[in-house]
This record gives sequence, structure tokens and C-alpha cells, in this order.
Amino acid sequence: MSSSGGNKNRINSSSRKNRNIISTYYLEQKKKAFARFYFVSNQALLDILANGNDPLKVSYYLGDCFDGVATLNFEKNLQTYRIASGMSSKEGEYVPFGEDYIIEGPVETYLSNFEVHMRKQMRDILEVAKGTSENWEVEKPREEWLRDYCSQVCLVASQIMWTEEVARCFEELEGGSENAMKDYKKVYDDRIDKLIRQVQQDLSKNLRTKIITLITIDVHLRDVVESFITKKITEASSFQWQSQLRFYWRQKSGDTKKDCIIKICDWTTTYMHEFVGNCGRLVITPLTDRCYITLTQALNLTMGGAPAGPAGTGKTETTKDLSRAIGLPVFVFNCSDQMNYLSMAQIFMGLAQSGAWGCFDEFNRISIEVLSVVSTQVKCILDAIKDGKKKFQFMDDEINLIHTCGMFITMNPGYAGRTELPENLKALF
Repeated sequence: MSSSGGNKNRINSSSRKNRNIISTYYLEQKKKAFARFYFVSNQALLDILANGNDPLKVSYYLGDCFDGVATLNFEKNLQTYRIASGMSSKEGEYVPFGEDYIIEGPVETYLSNFEVHMRKQMRDILEVAKGTSENWEVEKPREEWLRDYCSQVCLVASQIMWTEEVARCFEELEGGSENAMKDYKKVYDDRIDKLIRQVQQDLSKNLRTKIITLITIDVHLRDVVESFITKKITEASSFQWQSQLRFYWRQKSGDTKKDCIIKICDWTTTYMHEFVGNCGRLVITPLTDRCYITLTQALNLTMGGAPAGPAGTGKTETTKDLSRAIGLPVFVFNCSDQMNYLSMAQIFMGLAQSGAWGCFDEFNRISIEVLSVVSTQVKCILDAIKDGKKKFQFMDDEINLIHTCGMFITMNPGYAGRTELPENLKALF
């Protein structure tokens, strides 16, 4: 009898192992089909997959995959929830789609297609906003114009206009118009004053947040113009201008459509149109400017960024703010000594395949044994980006690579319980 009982236990144990292997393999395939599943817990992922035929239930998990999206509007199809006509942010800001999103196929397919649809809709809205923003002084004043578009689009369109107007001022200065920049500063001061008067009125919470965000960025842009006047900067080739985050509306190489192109120093990228909602933006200080330059140059050199400093000084928030500025998703991970190389590998696979940024908070809390393996994992991804690969080998598995992915670590040097980073890992940041 004891022999029979022992065999039964061995069979049960073997059966459990096989089930776990099959379950892990199944989830891995789903994660490869939609890379943002790497950032969702296995329990939540199983719930999403189990309810894949019910888009309404799946929409409760949208915020785990798309940080800016809370819900979709299914009012056009309340029977099957297969047609979405718009999306809402966590702050309650609603963005209607110019073209309805039809939900088809398995859950990993329609979420992947939604990402493409969302970015296309945001780009199309920005194109309209950019066209109408050129008539601020003629048809609809800016303080009325901003009510027609979501916060993110208003902000990007305003920054495109600022870049174009400052570039025009430099052309006028080179043409002999000595007061071009001073005159423009007066125009910008007037725009800020009008927004401030708007804030003093009775406004909805979302509209107030939108205007405050615009004022926050506008004040920084006005200060940049003022610094040009003070320092007598008269050429567009000057470092003071080149070191600013500049937004252009122009054609991409090999594309007939115009899009938003962002430049800072010698780093150039396309605005990615990830919907971030009406979440506000950081006040930009000279230190923020320097941090932007450092992080973007790290990306330009195909390296990671590593802001360091005491707790609460804004290392993580600055990284998140830069990602919002260029319309990219960012996932923040709080590191601890409980993390192992396998859990880190899952995160890196998600970042590489989704093209998102990863910010690893308190990175030096991870044990030295794990950091040693992590350096190999990070180097593997960075080498693949340098080589321009679309697929690469990672942990004995071939995965896709989207080159917009970035890795950033924040550290508090000098705190108890922190690990000194290995030299081969330091060399990558």
C-alpha cells in the first residue's frame, strides 16, 4: 500500500509540474503577442485572458497596460462592446476618436491594435490642432482654442508653435531686426497673462489642470526667451538654443505625412503619441534642463541613464516627465533585494518588445549577485539596438526589438543597505 501511495504522490507531483510548465509557456506566448502583458501580474493576466471575449471586463485592466487610459466609450455598441468611439483618462478627460475602433480577434490582438489606433488618433488630432493654432492671433484666441483639444495635444501644439516662432526670431535677428526677440517676449508675456486670467474664473477640474499645465510650460519657455535676450543669443546654431527640447512639425524621411519631430542637442526622435491623460507636468528648473540633456544624450549613445541623488529630489519624476514630453510610455519598478535575475529578465523582455522606457527606482537595493547577471542582460539589449536589429537572442529566446526602449536607474548613494554597482554595469549607464 505504501508503494502504491508513493507512486500516486509522484504522479500528482509530476502532473503539477507539467501543468505549471504548460501554464508558463502559454502565458509567455501571450506576452510575446502583446509585450505590455509583461508588466501585468500573472493573476491579472489570467483574468484578462479568461475574459478576452468580454471587452468591457478587459477594459478594467487597461490602466495596467496603458497608464493614461482608464476606460473606453462603448456607447455605440452596448450589446457586445465591440465598437469604441473614444477613451477617457484616469483624470476623467475624454478624447473622442475621429474613427471608431472595432474590436476583433483574441484579446492580445485587439489590445495590440488598440495601441496603434490610439497613437494614430492622437496624431490626427494633433495635426488639426497644429493647423488651427496658427490662427491664434486671427480667428480663435489661444485661451478659447485650448478648450477644443485634450491637454496633451494643446501642450505639444503650443511647443511646436513656440519652436517655430523662436526660429523665426533668430532669422529676423540675423536679418538685422535687433528687437525681434524682445518683441516676441512681450507677445508671450501677454499669452501667459491671458491664461492666468482664465484660471481665476470658475472652471471644471480638468480644464483648470490643463490651463495650469500650459502656464507651467509657458513660463519655462518665456524664461528661455528671456535668457536669450539677457545673454545676447542671436544665432540658431548657439548651444543655448540647441540644448532646448524643440518640437517641429515636418515630414519624416521616407514618409509623405508630417509628424512631430523632437530635437535636443544632437538627439532626434519622433513624438510617439502615447496618450498620457491630463496628469500635469513638472516645473522645469535649470537642473531639469541639464537632466533632460544628460538622459537624451545617454539614449543617443545607446546607453542607459542613471540620475543619482538624495531621496525626494525628483530623479524618478524627471525621468517620467521626459517620457511624457516625448509621448512614450514609462513603467516604474521599485527595486528590492527580493528581485532575481529571472524577474528582471521578464521586465527587460517587456521593455525591448514594447519600445517603452523602464525606470528602476533604488536600483542599488538589488543584491550584487543579481546585478552581475543584469549587466549581461542590459548589454545584450543595448548591443542589439546599436546593431540595428529587429530581432535578437535574449536568455535563449529570440524576441522582437523596438528601438525606442530605454533603461533608467535611480540611486541614493550613501544610504544603508545599498549595493555598490559592478564596474561592468556602471559602464552601461
